[in-house]
Amino acid sequence: MPTELSTLLATVGTSVALVKDALPLIETIRSGWRAKNDAVKQQLTAKVEQLGRAIHDTGALAHVIENYLQNLENIKELLFLCKRMEHLVDQNIKALRNRMDPHYESTWRTLDLLMENLDRERSTSRKAFLDRIPWYDDQDRHQMDLLLGQFSQAFERASAHRETRAVDNLLHRIRALASTLQDAEALLKHTIYEKGLKTLQSLQT
Repeated sequence: MPTELSTLLATVGTSVALVKDALPLIETIRSGWRAKNDAVKQQLTAKVEQLGRAIHDTGALAHVIENYLQNLENIKELLFLCKRMEHLVDQNIKALRNRMDPHYESTWRTLDLLMENLDRERSTSRKAFLDRIPWYDDQDRHQMDLLLGQFSQAFERASAHRETRAVDNLLHRIRALASTLQDAEALLKHTIYEKGLKTLQSLQT
């Protein structure tokens, strides 16, 4: 099972401290064939092994952040589709309400296509999220599960309103979909920047 992000962050954050601890030890190594450096060498070996693990986890952390970025792109694609639907309904609300309007059928067909695209994209995105759930810490996992559940419920209700051509109710659900996705986007960005990238950035100081 992949290491949780919170564990990686804790390990990576120790890299600088390990280097600082190792430098004074190096300075105590004495030259000459009579020099007794065994204890120092043992301490250095232990520090180097710890540093090696921290460096390995730094690479793993970078991979985790990459996965988060991929999930963020998925969320943005879903949000883009929701915003397109919201704009379409807003701009054509009168035609979508009136079966006698000459643009009624064509506008609903466009909306149907957008909903079908959203359905395909959400299925792909949900699978990606579920596959990567072990990458989240407990807080991220819980929040993302709630958001995915809210999104699924809102989508099912939106689909029902689309079938009955209840455009006002549909618009309400589309806005709920967009709001949920914006919350998911904010969650992913916070983890990427506040938890992940700032930890990597701290290694430069």
